Amino acid sequence: MNNTLWKFLSLFIILAMVGVAGCAPPAPAPTTAPPAAEPSQPTGLAACQGQNLVLASMTDQYVAAFRVLVPQFNQASGANITLDELGYVDLYQKLIADFVGHTGSYVLMTVDIVWSGEFGANQYTKLLDVYMERDKAELQLDDILPVSWTLGEWQGTHPAYPLAGYANVLNYRQDLLAAAGIEPPTTQEALLDAAIKLTDAGNNLYGIALLGAKGPAVAQDYMAWVQQHGGRILDDAGKPVINSAENVEILEFFGELFQYAPPGATDYWWDQRETAFRSGQVAMMEGWSIARAGYEDPEISSIVDNVGGAPCIIKLLEGTQGLGVVLAENKNAAKSVLEAFNGLKARVIVQEFVKEAKGADIRAFVVDGRVVGAMKRQAKEGEFRSNLHRGGKANLIQLSRKEKAAAIKAARVLSLSIAGVDMLQSKRGPLIIEVNSSPGLEGIEGATEVDIAGEIIQYIERNVQTRKKKIQKDRVNA
Repeated sequence: MNNTLWKFLSLFIILAMVGVAGCAPPAPAPTTAPPAAEPSQPTGLAACQGQNLVLASMTDQYVAAFRVLVPQFNQASGANITLDELGYVDLYQKLIADFVGHTGSYVLMTVDIVWSGEFGANQYTKLLDVYMERDKAELQLDDILPVSWTLGEWQGTHPAYPLAGYANVLNYRQDLLAAAGIEPPTTQEALLDAAIKLTDAGNNLYGIALLGAKGPAVAQDYMAWVQQHGGRILDDAGKPVINSAENVEILEFFGELFQYAPPGATDYWWDQRETAFRSGQVAMMEGWSIARAGYEDPEISSIVDNVGGAPCIIKLLEGTQGLGVVLAENKNAAKSVLEAFNGLKARVIVQEFVKEAKGADIRAFVVDGRVVGAMKRQAKEGEFRSNLHRGGKANLIQLSRKEKAAAIKAARVLSLSIAGVDMLQSKRGPLIIEVNSSPGLEGIEGATEVDIAGEIIQYIERNVQTRKKKIQKDRVNA
């Protein structure tokens, strides 16, 4: 095993040892008998023999390394690590549910540095300092940039170990800046000036792409601008200073930049910001350095042609609530989006864009082979995603015979007793676009005024009774 691989696998061992199960031998039971000679306890990889561990990983670029190294580690150690790949929001929600519910589903996990404080304060994860000290010779801790340690600290301790570090870099179109006679900006004032000069809304060209979506997206971008302006989010006592005169001035500058961003930028998540830049709609974009490597990749999938060409819908497999869903209006835009996701090692699906659906879809809720409720979701004006979390509106709808049959068949084919089946109304009849095995209830119960939770409970009760009768029958026959 080469030194690089072993160094990486050592990280797995450290994390596993502080988890619920972990690669560590059990402590011997207390005894009052005279101590007998005990066999030496296994250490290193040998201690992992037979351990079953689950690694919850964000679908970031490093997940590609996990896909290669996890099987190698399993083979070398005799452990069985299962890799669970999750989107950003799903990962956070599942980890919190696991911690709060004490279910112990995950032993190893990747975390965003902004979660470190929460996890450390609530003691969700064990501190790794003692293990890092023990194995410092093997880990070569001085090989990791100091900033990687400080950003993930909690009160001087380490609830997580540095895994991937990105730089926030300014990407810009050399051709557009050269044509406008603009030097690459090196100050905030120069950046704003360049964004103003490069914006040509009449030709759908804008100076800069920004993150504006409510939540972690806009917060991340704003904090990056605060840092670049030399400001601070926390004071020396660790208290927020968001409303300081300095930070308010920075916020006003940040807001001014949006005047030179594409329409809808205030709803941009990471994927939409990347798409705006890669499709040539904007001249500049600040973003993570990890995506930079894929900007000139000449090889990209031809799957767009397999769904009838552009426009088409490109979705992250791990996306939820409309996040990670992009409408590529032409082939160049589709190519750019696929390059962006490919650069992030993300898994995507490409779907046909059904124009006659006009931003609307149907959610049919199937329980035990029948449709118990259905709603029609209509996207807000200027939006193609009908998800209620994206501002869509839901109304009760009476399904046609074909639509009911399609929903029931989709659930049956996937062996789902409970499912939310999403479909589009098209000239060719109902088209299934998604089947959800754990659909939400709030939206459809509000639109239909049907007690769908009650329908599910009744199904479970029927199923339990049926299973009880079968068990009793089998006992009699035995």
